[in-house]
Parts: sequence; structure tokens; C-alpha cells
Amino acid sequence: MDSGFIMHINNTDKPLTDPEMRTKHKSKRTKRTTGYSAPSQRKAKAILRDLPLEMNFHFYEEMGKPTGQVASSLLDFNSKVASANSPQTQASLTFHMKRGDFATWIRQAIGDSELADKIGEISPSDHNLAEKLHRALDDRIQQLREALIEVSIIPEERDATLNPKLCQN
Repeated sequence: MDSGFIMHINNTDKPLTDPEMRTKHKSKRTKRTTGYSAPSQRKAKAILRDLPLEMNFHFYEEMGKPTGQVASSLLDFNSKVASANSPQTQASLTFHMKRGDFATWIRQAIGDSELADKIGEISPSDHNLAEKLHRALDDRIQQLREALIEVSIIPEERDATLNPKLCQN
């Protein structure tokens, strides 16, 4: 089975994160609001990476009938799903969802089991299939981007400029 997705980084005008939202309870809040647990920066980077050519997802309308669309990352895949407005692309989404190709590719090539499970829960016969896929992908990508821009905190004992008590010797 050929597999691969084409995705494009969605330069959104929405803020990626609000610094006040960063709390030690983030993983609970994230799981509750998006359905995903909060990933580490390393995991987020791995999931959002560009894949080698042999791991790309190739879209088909049916067996032996490729659409010519190829996705090389999760971002690229999301872009393809978001622009699925022709009967050909809708047929491709339905074909791959019935076979479980998207969930399999996301789990094996992208390395995101949580997103794969979420995608697997969407019905291939849903009349809003593209929209539901895009929403699930967009939510996860937003969360992964937030993980990448988390601010690292400097421990107090290492930076006396942040802790006046350390300056009093």
C-alpha cells in the first residue's frame, strides 16, 4: 500500500498560546479541551517533521486511481484535507477512511497514536467528513505548536537577576 500525505503549515492569525494559560495543570486542561494529552517538545517536533519520500501519503480515489496528491507531513496532510472541496477529493477521503489508511499512516509514519485513534473514530460515511478530519487535525496541530513554543523557566538558584535574595551576600 502506498502511503503519504501532503500538508501545509497553516499560518493562522490566531494566537498560538497565551502565557497566562501555561500552568502545571496543562496536561489535564489540554486533555479536557482537545481530547489529547499534552505532548513534550521533542514529541511535538517529531510529529510535525517532514517525512522522507518513502513515507509520504499518496491519495487515491480508488485502487489503481491516484489523485496525484501527496502529503509529506502532518501539516501538509491537513492542508490537503482542508482543501478537499471537489468530488474527486471527497471520494479520496471516503476511500481512505473506509480502509483505515489515514489512521494507519498517522500512527506508523507520523508517530501520533492519539491523533490516529481520534481519526479512526470519525465515520467514513459522515457527510461532513472533510470538516471533521480537518477539525481533528487542526486541534492537534495547534496543541503541538503550543508545545514547541513553551517558555523554559530558569531555575531561581541559577539566575540571581531573577531572585533578589541571591544578590544579598
